[in-house]
Amino acid sequence: MSLHFAFQMALIAFATVTLKAVVSRADLEGALTSALLTGLAFAGLGLVTGELARRIVEEQVQTEFETWKSTHLSELSNPQEDSNDANS
Repeated sequence: MSLHFAFQMALIAFATVTLKAVVSRADLEGALTSALLTGLAFAGLGLVTGELARRIVEEQVQTEFETWKSTHLSELSNPQEDSNDANS
């Protein structure tokens, strides 16, 4: 996931800098060098951001699963309490 996000960010940065150079009629060598360096910088930023997002999501899912599991396991271990409540 983080690699995919890094590629997306690099591509967007490269395209943006290249488009800016075309609009401003900059020289080709300088424009491509700038676009490549910007793409590499954003690829690194995308790797870090994507990995951070993956870890946050995994931690949240793990926490929610543990809460769900403890709730449902306690219901399964005490089925008589539920049936007594229903009969009342």
